[in-house]
Amino acid sequence: MAVRDFGQKVDVCRRIKEVLKNYEEGSLLKEMVQNADDAGASVFDVLLDLRTHGSSELALPGTAAFQGPALVTHNDAVFADSDLESIQQIGGSQKAGSRSTKTGRFGVGFCSCYHATDLPSFLSRDFLVVLDPHCAHVSDNRSEPGKMLCFLENPKTVASSRDTFEPYRVFGCSLQHSYPGTIFRLPLRTAEQAAASRISAQPFVGAPARGLLDAFLELLPELPLFLTHVHTVTVSVWEAGAAAPTLLRSLSTRDTKSGAPPQRSRVHELVAARSDLRSLTPSQSISQIDVRVSDSAASPSAARWLIVQGMGAGRALEICLDPACERYGLAPI
Repeated sequence: MAVRDFGQKVDVCRRIKEVLKNYEEGSLLKEMVQNADDAGASVFDVLLDLRTHGSSELALPGTAAFQGPALVTHNDAVFADSDLESIQQIGGSQKAGSRSTKTGRFGVGFCSCYHATDLPSFLSRDFLVVLDPHCAHVSDNRSEPGKMLCFLENPKTVASSRDTFEPYRVFGCSLQHSYPGTIFRLPLRTAEQAAASRISAQPFVGAPARGLLDAFLELLPELPLFLTHVHTVTVSVWEAGAAAPTLLRSLSTRDTKSGAPPQRSRVHELVAARSDLRSLTPSQSISQIDVRVSDSAASPSAARWLIVQGMGAGRALEICLDPACERYGLAPI
């Protein structure tokens, strides 16, 4: 009797393409900063890297066409083992049933990065991961469409494949020690790559990438209202031929009274620590934050926000009637 492998399969490219229909192109950076915030990061950086890196010394020769301009983000939280598991599940975030605030932070939203690229990668701790849903550039194994390189296990590999690792020598990454953060690199889809892509036929070099960056810059002043941990954000561009990146805009969020980074995670932590929200003790958190946005081409701007968080039966009305809330014009709904 002949026996052979048989089973249901998932077309990864088709699944990603379906997911992208529910995520606007402009949501990409918002998803990235939200993932960083969910991980407990305090810093989030965006870099539009317009340089073209070498392609003669590569650990993965099939990535040569992806050494050009890229959208790069950095945050100061490390990639957890649970993150490695959840990022491999398209639309299969492990948030459900977990009590950890860091577990399963990569659900379908992460797929928004495929608006910009066909070959996303990330570096954290001692590894570099390259995702290849087409199974055409770094892997031909459709059950494991990607590669993980542990660069600290063999330093000689870094030296002999320097072009592979050069794009990640940003945000203090030396590749000589375990990296205490996470760097995502999204090589911008070229016209040639778009013509062959089964994910998106839209190139992302040039105007689309600039447009995404401009939209995120406009969002910065109100961004702290939707974040729990991230208090510092920078946006930069590294022009081709330049020796260093140029800072376009930065955001700093501080507690009004103490001047320190604000503590806004109490309600978030209470919810994350319970599988049954019916057992949650009524809780409230009221704080004032100062948001300062510095722009390389304009005068700094500042705003002060009252942040009110509440959880528990009957407390929402009391919070809204609190004198501090009333003074700022808040009313119960």
